[in-house]
Amino acid sequence: MLPFKSDAKQKYLEQTMIGKGNNLQLNFIIHFLQKVISFYMIYKNKTLDWSNVNSDKIMRKSIIRYLSRMERLAIGIASDVYDFKILCLMSGRHLTKQYVRFKTYIEEARIHKDAPMLYKEFELLAKRIDEYRKQHPNQIVDKSFHVQQP
Repeated sequence: MLPFKSDAKQKYLEQTMIGKGNNLQLNFIIHFLQKVISFYMIYKNKTLDWSNVNSDKIMRKSIIRYLSRMERLAIGIASDVYDFKILCLMSGRHLTKQYVRFKTYIEEARIHKDAPMLYKEFELLAKRIDEYRKQHPNQIVDKSFHVQQP
């Protein structure tokens, strides 16, 4: 199970999503976020630019896998397979921070691979989340749900 910051938040999200018939979305998002968190813990303090990422074979493979997952998630959101508002509530802040963290690498990868659309849906999703959060500041999870991690 995903390590939520509080049991109350987890219960609320599960009840809300299951009540709306979104059990498959809940399972997918929980599984997806577990993978994201484990990846994040490994690389959270590393500089992520083209040369640094490509100097480490394991890092390169992990980052490409991670960004591919982000792109698939973004495509699912863009095509209404997954619920945008639920994603914003569960991990909107994290996703936008991760896009900013990977932005240099993404831009350099687009140039080196001559692929201007590489990870474009992830970029658009991050921008959409930012705009949504600005327009709906009351729909952001209150910091009282956050617990300091050891």
